[in-house]
Amino acid sequence: DVDKEMEVLEEIIRQAEPSGCNDRFEFQCGGHHPKCISRLLVCDSYADCENAADENEQCRVYTPAGSTWEGRVESDTCTKRRPKEVRLTIDSYKIFDYLRSFPRVDGHTGDRSALAGLRPDEQRQVGGIHGSDAWRQHPVLRCSGAGRPCPPVRLRRH
Repeated sequence: DVDKEMEVLEEIIRQAEPSGCNDRFEFQCGGHHPKCISRLLVCDSYADCENAADENEQCRVYTPAGSTWEGRVESDTCTKRRPKEVRLTIDSYKIFDYLRSFPRVDGHTGDRSALAGLRPDEQRQVGGIHGSDAWRQHPVLRCSGAGRPCPPVRLRRH
């Protein structure tokens, strides 16, 4: 629906603006008194932000096991196959008590298996499934090839 798509686009634009935090390692609490906290403190069952933003929407599982995601490849300068579309099925989603803000997600594209966030698949050079505050409901498939990152593929639930 158009309203939902507009919300997603507005969130993407908002997230493109600098947060004031080191986004790779820190989470921006937002609210009336913005502050940065370690990403390790997100989803740890303790509200470190005054507005409890670190324990709310980020902690929801948007890519559950069994879900299927599809995305259109806008530009591919890294793979040999040069697919126009990608289909990803999530095989498992595990949260570890000692590192709750970094779940392990296993999935596969077609006949190949890929472990999110770890080493790239030699054949397709799939680097992992990543989410960010801007893409909470739409994970991003990031790849690498020839030692450089490739354009990300935004995925939608099928």
